[in-house]
Amino acid sequence: MTYNVKLESFAGPLDLLLHLVRKNELDIFKIPIAQITDEYLKYIELVKELNLDIAGEFIVYAATLMYLKSRNLLPTEQKTEEEILDEERQLQELKEKLAEYERFKDLALQLGQRQHNEKQLFARQPLLPLEENGQIDATLFDLLDAFSIILKEAEQKQILEIEEENITVNDKIILIQSVLKTNKKITFSSLFAKAKSRQEMVVTFMALLELIRLKEIIIKQSSHFGEIWLYSNSQTSLKTGKETFKKHI
Repeated sequence: MTYNVKLESFAGPLDLLLHLVRKNELDIFKIPIAQITDEYLKYIELVKELNLDIAGEFIVYAATLMYLKSRNLLPTEQKTEEEILDEERQLQELKEKLAEYERFKDLALQLGQRQHNEKQLFARQPLLPLEENGQIDATLFDLLDAFSIILKEAEQKQILEIEEENITVNDKIILIQSVLKTNKKITFSSLFAKAKSRQEMVVTFMALLELIRLKEIIIKQSSHFGEIWLYSNSQTSLKTGKETFKKHI
């Protein structure tokens, strides 16, 4: 599978760290460094398996977290006072940077919601049905969480790795477009219900990321870490035809 998506098109390492903090309902200034490091590295491994291009900044943060974790596991008596102060400084800097980033994200969310509400006042039709107005945007890491669960469930059900025709990202893009033309919304999990292999699931996920990157699909949740719903973007025309996505075949 030669197709890939650049991860930085969707999010950066601070987005991932903030996602982990919120997912585990942690206080930013009381982060359990070992737990966060382990979960961060699991995401990086999944990203690599999906053939997503990882920005160098993700690797830098991974290295920093691994260093802090390894130092944190050492007994205090094996460290010099200077080393202890350096570790505390690095960890404090990371926490402050994350707290500042959280404030920035929250402010951006508030501004975005205000703009959305203003548009809704003057728009002839809402971007989403009225009953969906209470939903929140899902993130790349929400998708990765959900996809990871689907892969684990497939393994438990022992889905067979059936040899079949070469399914491309382009094929799945067209299929998703077709489904969204006949349904006002679909669940994220429904995309994988008929998948016959792990590879088909991965290709489907890549197709979804491409449609999101092109802003042809909107992803929403009723609450943080809740069911993910997909909508076609009414502001972007869904294009059909293989010519549009030839580069992905």
